[in-house]
Formats: sequence, structure tokens, C-alpha cells
Amino acid sequence: MSVWARHRGVALVSAQGVPGDAGIAHALADGLERGYSGELPTLDVPDAEFFAVRAGGATVGLLGVAQGSPTEDAATFVVIAIAPQQRGHAYGARALLAAERRLRREGVRDFYAVVPRSNGRGLYFLLRAGYSPSPGQPERAQPWDCEIGLTWFRAAGLRETDGE
Repeated sequence: MSVWARHRGVALVSAQGVPGDAGIAHALADGLERGYSGELPTLDVPDAEFFAVRAGGATVGLLGVAQGSPTEDAATFVVIAIAPQQRGHAYGARALLAAERRLRREGVRDFYAVVPRSNGRGLYFLLRAGYSPSPGQPERAQPWDCEIGLTWFRAAGLRETDGE
């Protein structure tokens, strides 16, 4: 198990598909809307990589990022999901910062994120993480099929992502 990125006790490890954890499945459903009970949309996002978010030796969430989207020197976070029983420890924020640090070293300059419009918790999370709603949708199509529609966010400015 090779660590792709880490930040303050959180490690991102390559995930082949969605980890088979009921808590993460619940987090993905919550990501659509609180109490969602329908079938989850596929996470088959072209050019996206998925990482298990690990903390304290356990998988606590999932992060997905599409590099080169919507522009060559940008990356879009398509999933940030933390299992409900693991929330309240800033694992999502630390995972986001770990990924930004790694991607910045690889030449990424602009960061975007998408959240289903019905996910109030996700919208609030991105605002607190320093992202602002991006007027209009970037040129490329939505990174994954979501019938409810997505809100695009863009990192509001250069944040310090190089220190531990």
C-alpha cells in the first residue's frame, strides 16, 4: 500500500474502486443529499484517480480527483466523502490539503471541486476550505453523471499548502 500524499495524520492511498465499507457508502449517499436511499451514481469519471483516506490505520473516506480538468494546469476534486462515524476530525480538510500539496508539486495551478446541488454539507465544507462558487461551468462537461446537477467551486486564492 503506497501513500500518494499525506498531511497531519491523514494519508491518501490509491483505491481501486470504492472501498467496501458501509460508512463510506453512506457518506457517498449523503454526498448526494442527506437521507438519500436510491442507487448511487457511478464514480466512473474519465481521467479521475480515487484515493482511500486513511487515518489511525483505518480507511475513513474517499477522495477523487481529475487532473487536467477543466484545463491542462488544473485539477477538479470530484469526491470528498468521509464516513459519518469518522466526521468531526477534519479528515476531509486534511485530505484536500494533502492532495493540493501533491498536485501543486506536479504543476497544478488551479483547483476546482464539484458538489451536487442538494448536498448542503458539501457546499458548506468547500466554503470553509477556501473555495468559492465558480460562476458558470468550466468549458469541459460535468466530471460525472449527476441528475441533480453540480455546483462548481474554485479555490479562492493561493493557500499555503507546502508545510506540515
